[in-house]
Amino acid sequence: MPAITAGTLITDAYALLNVIMLGAAPDARLSAQGLRFLNYMVHTWSQMPLTIPVVARDVFTLTANKGGPSNPYTWGTGGDFTTSKPPNQNSVTGAARILNASSPPVEVPLAILTDTAYQAIQIKDLSNSQPTCLYYNPTFTVSGLGTVNLWPVPNTAVNSLAVYRFQQLASFADLSTIYQVPDGMDTALMFNLAKWIANATGRSLMPETAEIAVTTFAQLQRSNAKMTDMANDLAHNRRAGFNILTGTGGN
Repeated sequence: MPAITAGTLITDAYALLNVIMLGAAPDARLSAQGLRFLNYMVHTWSQMPLTIPVVARDVFTLTANKGGPSNPYTWGTGGDFTTSKPPNQNSVTGAARILNASSPPVEVPLAILTDTAYQAIQIKDLSNSQPTCLYYNPTFTVSGLGTVNLWPVPNTAVNSLAVYRFQQLASFADLSTIYQVPDGMDTALMFNLAKWIANATGRSLMPETAEIAVTTFAQLQRSNAKMTDMANDLAHNRRAGFNILTGTGGN
């Protein structure tokens, strides 16, 4: 698994563009510019499911009578759920309530609600010990936190909440912090960073470099395609299924 720093990616990207000599280091101004563009690119990639390699399982404690529209959970750094804020609703792939009173604990899936489905709930403050649905809204407030509503609103804190989500790429904090990334991502980051900063530096990518940027980005996305469970149409069809072995059925 490659270990990278923002400084290395930025130096190699500027060298590809002939902004600096091979083996030289960019000055402070170029380094700051490169770090900004690197994070611009990472933030854009965070909106693309196929650039995200990991579906994380986060477990959060619940507070009694919290999760309604007037008192939602906040999600993001400094919020009730202190992990990185999912950038959009599609980033939340699943959720469950964890029945901690059971031994071992039992995980009961929750339905993930769309905007329309949550709007259709007429009594949003209905309370119960066992919520059945989760609604995530990637709100943009002064704090930058998203919001999570549970329905019915749990009136007990005995259970926990498990959320499955795309774990988007983190911003590069500085030039020297070392990050572990999947194989191939380091190459895609470096060549595509050169593509992003080319106009800002008044340089043009060589055709071969532009082709590598496109190819490595496509390879990264292909490698992150997830396995999915095959749907069974018979579950939605009351008629008898067709038997391919006997040639009968389907009426």
